[in-house]
Formats: sequence, C-alpha cells, structure tokens
Amino acid sequence: MFAPAAALPPSVPLRWGASEVAAALGGGRSSWTGPLDAVRLGPEDDPTEVTAAQIRDHVARLERSGQWRPGDLPALFVLDSGYDLVRLT
Repeated sequence: MFAPAAALPPSVPLRWGASEVAAALGGGRSSWTGPLDAVRLGPEDDPTEVTAAQIRDHVARLERSGQWRPGDLPALFVLDSGYDLVRLT
C-alpha cells in the first residue's frame, strides 16, 4: 500500500447519512479531523466501491503532491464499521 509523509495524518472514510466522507485524522493527542472528500451515494452505488475509489484517488493525490514517495511507510486507512474489508484489500 502507499504511505503519506510522516507529518500527514491517516485518512478515515466514514458513512454519514447518504454520503461517503473521507477525513484526515490529526496526529498526537489531538482529536482534530478535517474533511478531504465527500461523495453522495445514489441508490445504485456500492459503498465499498465508492470507498475504494476514494482511497485510490487520495493515494494518487498524495503521490502527485509529493507527500508520498517510494520507500515511505505504508498508508493507514481507518474505517468505520460496515465495510467489506476483504473487497477493499
């Protein structure tokens, strides 16, 4: 998997109502979070597929911005309950 630079917090995809929301967690002892992405789910959308696309897009943005480079530690993605983790891997 991919990893952010040491200062970049992990991402958290969450289901919030009819949306998928990706947020960044703050490091250290803070409970800080910041939204990164939000996608409204349609009736035909598969939440696991939407989440996988959000993760892939986020990793691509990290690479393009230089916040992740080969050799960095793997990225950490924290998910709330209800995701098909086997499909996400």
